[in-house]
Amino acid sequence: MSNILELLKANKKREEEKRASSRIDTYKLKDGENVIRLLGSKDGGLPFKTYGQHFVKKDGEKMSVYLCTKQTHDEQCPICEAVYEGLARYKGDKAMENTINKMRSAKRYLWNGIVEGQEDKGVQLIELASTCFDQIQDRLIEHMDEGFGDPLSLEEGYPFVITRTGTGTDTKYTVSASPKRKKALAADTMDKLINIELLTERVDEARLLTTLNKANAVIGLPLVSSVPAIGYVSSASSAGTGTHGVAATTSVSTTSTAVDEDLDSLLDEELKAAMETEFKPEPTPTSDVEIEDATTAEADSSSDLDDLDALLADL
Repeated sequence: MSNILELLKANKKREEEKRASSRIDTYKLKDGENVIRLLGSKDGGLPFKTYGQHFVKKDGEKMSVYLCTKQTHDEQCPICEAVYEGLARYKGDKAMENTINKMRSAKRYLWNGIVEGQEDKGVQLIELASTCFDQIQDRLIEHMDEGFGDPLSLEEGYPFVITRTGTGTDTKYTVSASPKRKKALAADTMDKLINIELLTERVDEARLLTTLNKANAVIGLPLVSSVPAIGYVSSASSAGTGTHGVAATTSVSTTSTAVDEDLDSLLDEELKAAMETEFKPEPTPTSDVEIEDATTAEADSSSDLDDLDALLADL
C-alpha cells in the first residue's frame, strides 16, 4: 500500500509541474547588455536542454507549428525528411526553396537563470541561440579549467554578460563571464528551478501528423495517415559526468546559415546527398482530406523562430 501511495504522490507532483510549465514564458535576450546568472542542475547533469521547432507557412500565413524531434530528442523527424525531399525536388526554384527553408528548424537552448534587474521574477527560463550558447560554453570551460571559479556555483557563482547587437541574420552576441560580480544566492534557489524536461518531453502524434501534412501540402508531397512511432531517451538519463556535465556538450553541432537568425543548418550528409540529386517536380496532389489543425498556440509574427512560448502554452 505504501508503495502505491508514494507512486500516487509522485504522479500528482509531476502532473502539477506539467500544468505549471504550460504557463511559463521564456526570457529572450534583449538588444544591448543582458546580465544573467545561469544555474546548474540539481543532479549534476547538463543544466540546459536543446529544442527546435518547425513553422509551416503558406503565402506568409502560419498554418501549424510543432517541435522538431531531431533537434529536441535526437530522433528521426518526419518534418525534416519532408524538407529534405522538398529541397531536392525544387532545386533551383528560388521561390519554393525559400518557402521550404522557412520550415527548417533552428536549434535553441533552454537554461534556468536569474536576470539582473528582474530578480523579482525569480528563476526564469533563458532562451539562447546556438552562437550565444557556444560562447557561454567556451567561457564556462575556460573559467573552470583555468581556476577562475565556477560561474554556476550557488555559493560562489557569478553572471554572464551577454551583449546582443544587430537584427535578423546580422545578429551578433558577445559573451563574457564576470567574476567581479560574484554573489551567493539563496539556499533554496535550486528548489525553484523550472523542469525543462517537462516542457519538451511530450510527443503529440496528432499534432505532429497535422504539421507534417500541412508541410507536405505546401511542398507538394502526398498526405499521410500516420507518422512513425517516436521514442527518445530523456537527456536527464544520459547527462554527462563531471561538474554540471559541461564536458559532455562537445557533440553539439552549431553550423549556422543565413536562412533566418542563427538558423542551425540541417544540411548533414543525408541532405547534401539529396540536394545533389535531380528530381522532376511532381504535380501538387489534390485531396479531399481536410487537415484539422490541432495547434492552438499563437506565435509572435515578428519573431516566429524565437516564440517557444506559443508552443509551450499548448503542451
